[in-house]
Amino acid sequence: MEGDAGSGQLTPTPPLTADEPADPATAFSDHVDDAGIPAPAQPAAAAVDSRLLTGRWPLVVTAGLAAAALLLTVAGVLTLIGHRHNAAAARGEAAAVAAAKDCITATQAPDVKAMADSQRRIVECSTEDFAAQANLYGSLLADAYQTVNAQVKISDMRAAAEKHNPDGSIDVLVATRVAMSNSQQIDQELSYRLRVRMMPDGGNFKIDNIEPVSK
Repeated sequence: MEGDAGSGQLTPTPPLTADEPADPATAFSDHVDDAGIPAPAQPAAAAVDSRLLTGRWPLVVTAGLAAAALLLTVAGVLTLIGHRHNAAAARGEAAAVAAAKDCITATQAPDVKAMADSQRRIVECSTEDFAAQANLYGSLLADAYQTVNAQVKISDMRAAAEKHNPDGSIDVLVATRVAMSNSQQIDQELSYRLRVRMMPDGGNFKIDNIEPVSK
């Protein structure tokens, strides 16, 4: 019986050593997932691109936030400049209107005794270009007061800025109502409107031109 067993059955199969290659089937099974499908290997180029995108993303976000902040800053500065410009324009209009009312009041002297002071005020209210007309107007006004012994009372005066001109002047519309008395009648009401061009001069506004405005 011992001779029938054969040499293959009596000699045990020696174990694999480290120098011997493993069974291909066994090596392959180590890389098979639970479903029995080998896991695909990730390409090296894709891994590099993924790392590059991951590194660039914070830079892109930072640049976008910086650009947005810059735009908001510019918009804020422009808004502030516009607000200051509007405020300055409003202050200029208020000063021009106040000066126009004061100067037109000077042309309405209460009586002959006040004419000297009115003439002085008219000249002070005028620019160099309007000074000659102001002197002529003052002289004519004084003669008219003396001729009819006029007495004038301002009952109402309103003024508003009409237009800003390229040279920096401001056109002001002045509406005035007066009660005039003379040697022939008492408290005659007169109304008139003037367009007064006010020019900035030495920090103040002065009359550069006057023209009547029809109703």
